[in-house]
Amino acid sequence: VKTMVVLGSGGHTMEMLQLVHQWRFDVYRITFVMAETDHTSKQKLGKLIHRTRHLPEEDIERLFSFRVIPRSREVGQPWLSSGWTSLVSLWASVRMVFDDPPDLVLVNGPGTCIPVCCAALLHELVCYHRKKLVFVESFCRVKSLSLSGRLLYPLADEFIVSWEALTHRYTRAKYLGVLY
Repeated sequence: VKTMVVLGSGGHTMEMLQLVHQWRFDVYRITFVMAETDHTSKQKLGKLIHRTRHLPEEDIERLFSFRVIPRSREVGQPWLSSGWTSLVSLWASVRMVFDDPPDLVLVNGPGTCIPVCCAALLHELVCYHRKKLVFVESFCRVKSLSLSGRLLYPLADEFIVSWEALTHRYTRAKYLGVLY
């Protein structure tokens, strides 16, 4: 299964890595997508694989592929200028998705995931290549959805939350227990 996993920096990355580190890598061919200013996610992945699978950190280059896209909006960037940077990120995401279309897109809410999801949905419309878009809301979202979650809630094929109470407010959301 060609799988595209979007990593954010910090907590989003750690949550996502907790989800995928036990997958069978012979079944899921994973491409990790990161923002070009994210200098820690790849290193965190290497350490996790080393610690849990007892493989050298360098093996991540053999096990996975990596793609880098421009960040839609830097922390502290004025909203007014984020329109242009978001378009640049979207264009890079479209090129990436059309170059190597995934069967599954797994995201958990960093802003970097929005252009990737838009590109995947565009590819699905244009090329009739059905893919599954799965959004896993961050564990820290107890009472409401993140901005990314609110944007992708109507578009995701599966929308998973970490708190059962959220399923009462968001009826399409699924609670599968503690995932992280």
